[in-house]
Amino acid sequence: MATATSRKFRAALAGGLVLGIGAVVTLAAWTDDENAAGQFSAGTFTWSATPPPPVW
Repeated sequence: MATATSRKFRAALAGGLVLGIGAVVTLAAWTDDENAAGQFSAGTFTWSATPPPPVW
């Protein structure tokens, strides 16, 4: 018969195996082969050192 330490070790090993397989399956399900394409460009800004004069 197995000792208590051996049972705990085997239980921890089994739990780790279940979590590891679950993680691998989850990552495999999240992996997607589709690619997206788009166009990106930078905007332009006009900076002024002084504000324009007020219009009265």
